[in-house]
Amino acid sequence: MSHDIRPFVFLPAHNVVVCTECRFGYVGDEVETHLNTAEHVRRGAPERRGIGDGVRRLAGVFLTQGQLRGLRFPDPEAAANPHLRAAETGGLACRRCPYVCRADRWMKKHCRTEHGWVNPRGRGRERARAAGAGAGGGGGGGGGGGGGGGGEEDLPWRAGVRC
Repeated sequence: MSHDIRPFVFLPAHNVVVCTECRFGYVGDEVETHLNTAEHVRRGAPERRGIGDGVRRLAGVFLTQGQLRGLRFPDPEAAANPHLRAAETGGLACRRCPYVCRADRWMKKHCRTEHGWVNPRGRGRERARAAGAGAGGGGGGGGGGGGGGGGEEDLPWRAGVRC
């Protein structure tokens, strides 16, 4: 039996659904949440539930992020899928699992909840690391870095991945 899952299309070769309006792939359990975003808020709750139920009934669709470990990536020489937007390089990839996202906030939350990561910087504004660091005395002020003294290699994720 066919289920109306519009605006999604099912990609059986990859076991995921793609929103044809956003051109982004999702697992089944994320469909209703996606439809609750500002771009799709015009759909009422019963319609969102119906679409989500239809997607979850598709044979072979991945329902959870954890199932993405079994994702079959297309051959690099294959033509781009017209349902998906072109890959971008601004992604963040977890070093411990296949999770990928584009926002620091979500990656930090993922690392905390899934892997027990604790941000060594703590909360709030960075404080001076040494007495007199801001008084013009060789405190090494200047650029970059997100504080904490370490570099990107200390983070439990990699930046700049294709997504």
